[in-house]
Amino acid sequence: MVRFALDDAETLRLDYRGLAHGRGAWLCGGLSTLRCFGAAAKRGAFNRTFKRAVRLPDGATVQGELRHAHATALSAMLAGARRARALRRASESEPLSARTIRWGDPQETWVVEDDAWFRRVSDAQARAMAMTDGDV
Repeated sequence: MVRFALDDAETLRLDYRGLAHGRGAWLCGGLSTLRCFGAAAKRGAFNRTFKRAVRLPDGATVQGELRHAHATALSAMLAGARRARALRRASESEPLSARTIRWGDPQETWVVEDDAWFRRVSDAQARAMAMTDGDV
């Protein structure tokens, strides 16, 4: 699930970490967040939840916030895997494998050497990459 909260200008914003003060509105998370946001906006659910007229960001803004949040989560996941010694940079001569991911700016090739970490990292990467899809 993903939390949205109001900023100081009464505009709805993504609260990915759940740290914003005050009332929040929870929507389905994952790949369907943009569809859930569009449906909630269309039926006036945010106005009812916050008990006032709420300024809604456009779909591109929400999509950008979600993309940034998922990219941040993936970067944190990769950092955790490195600390657990489950992730290493691939060498230039190393052939790509099923456990290889490309991420970063500039993109680097990583090899995830642990099954559990590979599932977590690949799920986080799929969520981050999926934010390029969807309509609001």
